[in-house]
Amino acid sequence: MGFQAKTLALIETVKGILGEYDIAITLRQLFYRLVAAHARENTQNSYKRLSKTLSKAREEGCIPWDAIEDRLRAPQGVQTWGNLRDFLESVRVSYSRDFAQSQPYRVEVWLEKDALASVFRRVLDEYRIILMVGRGYGSASFLHEAAVTYGEVLRQVNKPVKILYFGDFDPSGEDMVRDLRERLTRYGAEVDVEKVALTREDIEVYELPPDFTKKTDSRQKAFVAKWGDVAVELDALPPDILMTRIETSVLRYYDLEARGRELEREEEESAWLVDMIGEAANAPF
Repeated sequence: MGFQAKTLALIETVKGILGEYDIAITLRQLFYRLVAAHARENTQNSYKRLSKTLSKAREEGCIPWDAIEDRLRAPQGVQTWGNLRDFLESVRVSYSRDFAQSQPYRVEVWLEKDALASVFRRVLDEYRIILMVGRGYGSASFLHEAAVTYGEVLRQVNKPVKILYFGDFDPSGEDMVRDLRERLTRYGAEVDVEKVALTREDIEVYELPPDFTKKTDSRQKAFVAKWGDVAVELDALPPDILMTRIETSVLRYYDLEARGRELEREEEESAWLVDMIGEAANAPF
């Protein structure tokens, strides 16, 4: 299938952006890189046209399939193994110690949108930090359960809880932080909630492409009075800058030496696990 010259130029621009990162990025992250480069308009129709164009470009082999990630369509089902040996091997490779048990804080990262979860996991897994994806305002049962968990952490190990929040800079995104603080407190949790990104300063420092706030949002009037009529999604922050922000925010409350000791213990326990699995794998079935 042939492409028009304008589309071919867009594909080349896309390939250049994808080549800047050694990870797969989401379509929306790519879209905002194009908007920042003045290669696309910041509209929903422009986003939909880009999605359609890049679907065809990948079908034609112009862009690798694994360069753009679709986080929302992961397969689900019961995990199975071919035999007992395969299962035991999966146990060996999946064993991970809880680094939080020797850390000064119980640190969690909360994310407003699911589509960016894998970007966050690439950073957080190294430190064994929990990621909570809110998908908007949390339900009462979800936040109550979280508050109960945090209360148990405080009672059992007397460890303060830090929630590092990442979300859009718009009327709802800003209000979600307030709502999270208030409801966790109402449910009895002593938690410090800090919004790390996206902030008004981020928009100015990184010259992120703005949009107008949604007039249908009930929080729009108060937000505009305080910040102006500007709204920017978290996805607009370049992936490398976002990943650096995630890591630096975590390390403010993290003990790397304690992590090193946990890793040493994990290696010792993993070696013992290998021996145990070796014996069990010789079972006659």
